[in-house]
Amino acid sequence: MVFLQGFVANGLVYMVLPTLERRFQLKSLEAGTIVAVYHLASCISAPLVTLIAARRSKPFYLAMSAIVIGIGTMVIVLPHFMAPHYLEESQERMSLCPSKGEEGSLCGTPEGDLRRFRFVFWVGHFIVGAGSSPMYTLALIYLDENVPTTLSTKYIATYQATSLLGTATGFVLSGYMLNVYTEVSYDPSRMGLTPASNIWTGAWWLGYLIGSVCSIIVAFPTSLLPKELPSQIWAKLEKKCASTSKKGRKAKDDSAGFTSIPTNVNALLHNATYMFLCLAGTAETMIMTGLATFMTKIFESQLGMSSSAMAPLLGSVAVPGACGGILLGGYCVHKLNLDVDGIVRMCLVCSVAAWLSCFVLLYSCPAPTFFGLNHTSSRFFVSNVSNQFDQPCNANCHCPIENYDPVCGKDRLTYYSPCFAGCKRDYIYEHVKVYTDCQCISHPGVETMVLWGLPQKVQADRRKCVHECNALFAYMSGIFIYTFFTFFLCTPGVSATIRCVDEHLKAFSLGFQWMMVTLLGAIPAAVLFGFVIDNSCVLWNTVCEQLGACAVHDNEVMSRNLFTAVIVLKTLSMLFFVNALISLRGSGSYRGSRDGTPECDTSSATATVMQSAHKLARLIQRRASSGSLY
Repeated sequence: MVFLQGFVANGLVYMVLPTLERRFQLKSLEAGTIVAVYHLASCISAPLVTLIAARRSKPFYLAMSAIVIGIGTMVIVLPHFMAPHYLEESQERMSLCPSKGEEGSLCGTPEGDLRRFRFVFWVGHFIVGAGSSPMYTLALIYLDENVPTTLSTKYIATYQATSLLGTATGFVLSGYMLNVYTEVSYDPSRMGLTPASNIWTGAWWLGYLIGSVCSIIVAFPTSLLPKELPSQIWAKLEKKCASTSKKGRKAKDDSAGFTSIPTNVNALLHNATYMFLCLAGTAETMIMTGLATFMTKIFESQLGMSSSAMAPLLGSVAVPGACGGILLGGYCVHKLNLDVDGIVRMCLVCSVAAWLSCFVLLYSCPAPTFFGLNHTSSRFFVSNVSNQFDQPCNANCHCPIENYDPVCGKDRLTYYSPCFAGCKRDYIYEHVKVYTDCQCISHPGVETMVLWGLPQKVQADRRKCVHECNALFAYMSGIFIYTFFTFFLCTPGVSATIRCVDEHLKAFSLGFQWMMVTLLGAIPAAVLFGFVIDNSCVLWNTVCEQLGACAVHDNEVMSRNLFTAVIVLKTLSMLFFVNALISLRGSGSYRGSRDGTPECDTSSATATVMQSAHKLARLIQRRASSGSLY
């Protein structure tokens, strides 16, 4: 089940966001709000779910969450079927010089109002987010309650690794699906489109459709799991002394319920170690959410690679690093018998290693050179764009600014569209559209047999010019190192969080941490990084005098902005871990045992064992008197 959650919520959405921007003319800031809405729903639902289901059947609520995810995913697919077909033939006729249409002819039509579908994406991802929160609160508590303390980190690590496996599957599968044209019944070769074309839009919706059906199917077997596994009674006896704060010596049965929220929140807010761990997790979440949301877009701009090519490549590097980090982190906590103090120190060391890998973001590749584009301005509005690309060579073409369709000239310049390049004829050559008789391209062209064996002087083809850049290995290495050491912290972080609070606050503490990390980390991260990327845009798509998706970024500015944001957040994370370590040692409320669990007051532990022994003896006596011990 968590595999499907990772597949839908992490694997698919991060890979298809650039495609959604291009298809529905969304800014990066607006694309970021799609991810932010998902996390907002998780933030709202997490504490409510943990309170309502803390003492009820957790498998039932987990099954319901799978159904909710399936419904939300189906809503996300709706814009594909509601929106008009992508790239109609009428738009193709307007791309040549002279344009066979009037400028602004898309205004007032459904094509001119594609941006309205962002509201549908918000609703769909809100539903998915509400269904996802039990996966990382109730499911973890269910594992922790039903396995011994010494094995809980292994199970939690395996659980989180399964989620990452779903993410990896989403990465790889989305790469294949983005190679399929979004209109599956249409042959894109008729328009000379290939996955390498800048305006190519892949079948982003297919993965969501598969995820929706599978999520609903898997809900049924999940609902059949028992409320308590047979081994839970022994796990509970072992964890009677797992509370680590001074007030944890007293049993409290009123922790589940709405009336206990103020008391529980107050207890957590006064637990300095817990709060610093939450703040460190918040900073880490901001970085991971921001980079994951726009990593495909960043690579498209920096390396000139398509989403379909980047998806499997990112999956093959980031996911193994993340899985390896999670599994090794859980193994180290178990094998080294670390107490909370040791766990926090290990988290600090890993944060320093990840901090060093952030410097790879300073490496940038040159952006393609656009004909007529003046890079001295940070962004262009509609009137400015027309002034930039209207040149004497295309003055009689009357090119519509709405038709962004970049072509690469043989002079190594990128043109906004064939019309702005002054191209009068086009042909299909080896499934790619090529152009001849281009008045603005100084290169005479390359003689190519494109029509019935007759040679033509091809001066441009349907793509953006890509400059050679050797940054791929550096980026991949940096991503692997960063994801490995960052996800290495996941299992130890959860373990430290559970161990530094009272027993009766475990479920609520995870829900409260989820809410805090989401509210202060994941939600603003998607918007913040979207703003950072939009700030590096030098050319916007325009539809009916409104800014749409960004067409060209200044790669150097993008790298500098991203590095500044990441390095500041990572430094804050390290400082929070340091403060958690100081507060842990200074409070004097925690003494770590050799097996990684807190030492308890001996008299309290002895009393608990004696009470359990008396209860067991009475149970055996009653069974014996009835004539059966089973």
